[in-house]
Amino acid sequence: MDWQKILFFTNLVFSSAILILAFSLFLYLLLRTARTALTQSLAILFLCVTVVYGGDLLVNQVSTRSAVLRWLRFQWLGIAFVPAAYFHFAESVLETTMPPRRRRRILVAFNYFVSTIVWLLAWFTDLIVYDGNVNPPVSQLRAGPYFWVFVIYFFGTLLLGFAMIYNVRKKYHSDTVRRRLFRLAISFAAPGISVFPYLAVAGSRHYLSPDRVLLLSLVGNVGIGFMLVVMAYTVSYYGILTPDRVIKHDLVEFLLRGPFVASVLIGVVLATPVISQFLALPPMVTAALGVAIGIIVMEVLIEWMKPIINWIAYRKDWQEIAWLSQMDRHLLTSADLKQIMEGALVGLCEVVGAVGGFVSVFTDKGLRTESVCGEMGSDFERFLTQGDLPAVLDVGGQDDGVRGGERLFVAHDGYLFLPLRTRGRDEVLGIIGLRAKGKPSIPPEGIETMRALVRQVERAIEDRLIQQGIFLALQRIMPDIERVQRWRRSILYRTSGSSLAQENPVGDLDVTPEFMQWVKDALAHYWGGPKLQQSPLLKLKVVSEAAKEEGTPIKALRRVLQQAVEQLRPEGERKMTSPEWVLYNIVDLKFIQGKRTKEVADKLAMSESDLYRKQRIAIAEVARALAQLNAQEIIEEKRD
Repeated sequence: MDWQKILFFTNLVFSSAILILAFSLFLYLLLRTARTALTQSLAILFLCVTVVYGGDLLVNQVSTRSAVLRWLRFQWLGIAFVPAAYFHFAESVLETTMPPRRRRRILVAFNYFVSTIVWLLAWFTDLIVYDGNVNPPVSQLRAGPYFWVFVIYFFGTLLLGFAMIYNVRKKYHSDTVRRRLFRLAISFAAPGISVFPYLAVAGSRHYLSPDRVLLLSLVGNVGIGFMLVVMAYTVSYYGILTPDRVIKHDLVEFLLRGPFVASVLIGVVLATPVISQFLALPPMVTAALGVAIGIIVMEVLIEWMKPIINWIAYRKDWQEIAWLSQMDRHLLTSADLKQIMEGALVGLCEVVGAVGGFVSVFTDKGLRTESVCGEMGSDFERFLTQGDLPAVLDVGGQDDGVRGGERLFVAHDGYLFLPLRTRGRDEVLGIIGLRAKGKPSIPPEGIETMRALVRQVERAIEDRLIQQGIFLALQRIMPDIERVQRWRRSILYRTSGSSLAQENPVGDLDVTPEFMQWVKDALAHYWGGPKLQQSPLLKLKVVSEAAKEEGTPIKALRRVLQQAVEQLRPEGERKMTSPEWVLYNIVDLKFIQGKRTKEVADKLAMSESDLYRKQRIAIAEVARALAQLNAQEIIEEKRD
């Protein structure tokens, strides 16, 4: 391989990596960040870079001259719109400190109109560029008579955007925000640098040699990828309440699992001809092996790098985050509790010689059977409602009176009972029942085994109840935590003259008990009924705007309620008994799907009283989300 081939291959790999990175960040901004004007304008800028690099790669894959020239002109779809996207992005940054103005928005629309004209001229005429040299590995268009006008427009817009961002930086007093805006101003030139080689080639009076063109493009690609990441990273902070450490961690993990892995695999595929020739294998076999090995190696490498990634993202809070990251491995889920109970029951049945057993736990509605093993028959639950059960529990709780094990369990009507108590022995958690075959005979060595098994069940139930209490407390304070995050974000990005009330239009007064009752009534009649048709929520601004699309206020209110409910939905796969899914599952099952209370409680593995308690929390969260949607609609109307 000569120098030109090496340079061409290196440039091809880097260009592919930039293409993948730009498109990945485009999707990241649209799907995983707040949908603000700032992120949307940057997404458009990344899309322009994607089109430019996509056209560059496709040019080298076609063989006919007409196809090459067609893709070179298509590439100008990205080049032409870069100036408009630049100004749009700079204007969006400016709006973070200044109220929106109609004149600036008109100027943004005018720039997009000019860019559209430029691309149409580049595609259909020779006024901007015309057919040039088609000489793989480098094909070039030539500058038309009005090419210089576009160059002035391009660099003038870039410099104006840079000045706008720099002026925004001077208005902030926070060192954190000023540092981020400084990084944004430096990386702001990345899309322009990615387009510059194509402008330089087209604007040159003489055809540049392939080596020079490839070297110019390669030098630009080296820093573009890093600057694109810095731009996305900086903009990701705007408009969302997620802490900075989480944003940093999510972005790094996304880049590693997405663009980084894809770029490595593209490099393997592009190197297939050389590798297959060296290994004397068919190209198809080499590519398949390379991709498979690359995926596995990259996955192992990323897992190995996770501690480093976490330290980079959380280095200031490393000890707290490290402890929290291990919490899910130590939680006691309903499935874990059931396994512990089943194991203990099997062990007790073996020691006592029973044919079956059950564990029931006290809830607000009485005893609830949590686990059953062996042959219990169909009538064992009748003991759970017997009038003499409290007396049985009192007798069975006398652990100090055990003589040879005969009173560890209390025999009653063919069953052996034992209450499950808290660590202090002052409260009954539930009861264990075993179905005995005749009079049981417990050997002395089995007493300690039975005690240990019973203690396991008691500790597991008690810890599970404590854990559920902690989760419920967290659910209750979650709105307050979100409010604190909102205050932190508002204070960080607020300039003079604004107040917390302006930055946080959804305050405590917006979610009054009366408002929550309206939401509850509307959810109760979600699929039709007087409380939905006559709901005061129909007067909300967000419902009025939705009615323009839906046609009727009832359909609009139903859609807005669905949007508010979806904001309770966590990320990832749905789990019925997972704590973070409880609120969403209650609203979805009870109101959206219309299931009965008992059926919902059974699906979520909780008592009906616990369901009603958490249902109130869920309705409050839906009401808060609805108030936020309404406030956002009011803000958008004021901007317009």
